[in-house]
Amino acid sequence: MGAVIERDSDVYTILGCEDGSLCRLVNSLVEDEKEEEGLGSMILSPDIPIEIRIYEKQKAGMAWHVDDIIYQNTKQIEVVFTL
Repeated sequence: MGAVIERDSDVYTILGCEDGSLCRLVNSLVEDEKEEEGLGSMILSPDIPIEIRIYEKQKAGMAWHVDDIIYQNTKQIEVVFTL
């Protein structure tokens, strides 16, 4: 079961905050590559929704897949945050 997190929700604000833990973690993981290529901070794209998924059975999950390339001329990463 899945849903898109609304942009005006507290969860979206927490996950998307540029000074928040998630953005700081992502930026720290790609910092060396960003410096080499002269890139700024990674931010959430306003064009791509944040999704939430609930897997009700143990060990259930998304099958291996390759994501579509949305932006041709820029670096992009996908972050999966599991609770």
